[in-house]
Amino acid sequence: MAIPTKATKSGLLLPAYGAGTWYLGGDSKRNPANDDAADIRSLQYAYEAGVRHFDTAAVYAEGYAEILLQRALGHASRSELILGSKVPSAELTASGVRKSLQDSLKRLQTTYLDIYMPHTAPAEEQLASVMRELLDAKRAGLIRTIGASNFSPSQLRRAQDITGGEVETNQIHYNLKYREAEASGLLQTCEELGVVVVAWRGVQFGSFEKSTPEILTAISRESGLTPSQIALRWLVSQPNIVTLGMTRNPKHLQENIEACSSVFPADTVEYLRKSYPEQEFKARVAISDQ
Repeated sequence: MAIPTKATKSGLLLPAYGAGTWYLGGDSKRNPANDDAADIRSLQYAYEAGVRHFDTAAVYAEGYAEILLQRALGHASRSELILGSKVPSAELTASGVRKSLQDSLKRLQTTYLDIYMPHTAPAEEQLASVMRELLDAKRAGLIRTIGASNFSPSQLRRAQDITGGEVETNQIHYNLKYREAEASGLLQTCEELGVVVVAWRGVQFGSFEKSTPEILTAISRESGLTPSQIALRWLVSQPNIVTLGMTRNPKHLQENIEACSSVFPADTVEYLRKSYPEQEFKARVAISDQ
């Protein structure tokens, strides 16, 4: 199934749904007992199902998630993949960016990344040097686009000032329940700056299935979508937003892709935005949450 795309400022076509790799190979530490073959199969199944955006990070299983991703997709044409990775928060200096990027390129066995970003915003005193290093990497052809992850409105504006508007994506924790990005003005800032929001944890660990409010039950009856599908479709129905998900379950993957292959009318999006109960306005930004 072809997944709809949304263009970044430079014309990178970012699919509405992409695959994350957190928990593949372990968590923050590599798990020596991990079923690598099963993880590789899940990534290959995602590719066969039409997923082309694959997001990873140097800290996922101590870099082993990147290795598993390469083993799974090494047969694919590089030009049809969108590979994103992240600089570890502990390495957010100019030299740290250079080393981390080379390490990720080596593990992924590629000459460039489509998106590369700090895993969290650098400290103020390091922000300029980190963003300039990313800009240099882009000019050198090592990355196609500069991204951000968990940047606040002020941090994102500062990063754009430093790079001359070269930041094109911002990965954030945002879904029907976690709405800090709205309350803080981050969504509006991203739209103003032309930055595509990449929402992670769109189904919040399946919580919309575990405890389904009546508003989702009613829409589910009317649309035939599951509560999780409604949550994902609500995200991608917003013009400036795409999402990432991680599942080893082929049925759930197909449901996720189906959910992101169409959109709700604007009035449905706003109805859910205003009426969904139990909204929380404090998002978690720990790197292990992505």
